[in-house]
Amino acid sequence: MTQKEKGKMPDYDLHYPLENLISTFHANNSEQKRAFLRIENDINFFLIRASSDEETCDYAKEILNQSLPLICNTFNSGNHEIYWLRPNEWLVATKENIKSISAKIDQNIDIHIIDQSGGFAQMRLDGENSRDILEKGCPLDVSSGVFSAGMCAQTNLAKSNIILAQLDDSPSYNIIVRRSFSDYMAEWILNAGKEYNIELVC
Repeated sequence: MTQKEKGKMPDYDLHYPLENLISTFHANNSEQKRAFLRIENDINFFLIRASSDEETCDYAKEILNQSLPLICNTFNSGNHEIYWLRPNEWLVATKENIKSISAKIDQNIDIHIIDQSGGFAQMRLDGENSRDILEKGCPLDVSSGVFSAGMCAQTNLAKSNIILAQLDDSPSYNIIVRRSFSDYMAEWILNAGKEYNIELVC
C-alpha cells in the first residue's frame, strides 16, 4: 500500500434503515391493512442550541422561516419539523440542506447548529392500530386523552431511546431513533404489527 493510499479517507455508505428488511418483509395482501410503517430516507437532522430570549427566537424564526416551539414536549411543522428537547435545545428534521441554513447565521448571534444527519433515522407509523403497536413496547402513556397531536416526548420503544411525536389524531407518529438501532426498531415494529397486517411503505 502506498503512502497516498494509507492517507486516503475511506468511502462510507450512509446506512438507511430497512435495507435488509424491505426484500424479506411481506404483508398479507388479502387482508385489510390497519397499520403502515413508512421509511423516510431523505430527512436531515440538526440540533439548535440557543437562548430562549425573544431576540434570539425571532432571529431563529428568520433563519428557519419557522418558529421554535417554546413549550416543553411540543413540536411544530412547516418547512421543517422542530422538536423541543430541553430548555435552549431543539432537534430539527428537514429536507433542506443544512449547510445552506448554517451559512445564514450571524456569528455574533448566540445560536449554534450541529449536524446530526448521520446519527438519526426517522420512520412514520400510522393507521388505525398504530397506537396499539406503540403500547406493546412504549412505557409512555400514548392514550388519546394524554398524548395528542402536536406533542413529542423522549421515551423508549422496545428498550431503545426514541423521540416520539404525534402528528395528527388519526393517529400518525414520527419515530426518531439512533441510526445504529434503526434496523432493530423497524423489525420490532413490523413484528409487533403483524396482527394488524402492517404494511411496509418505502
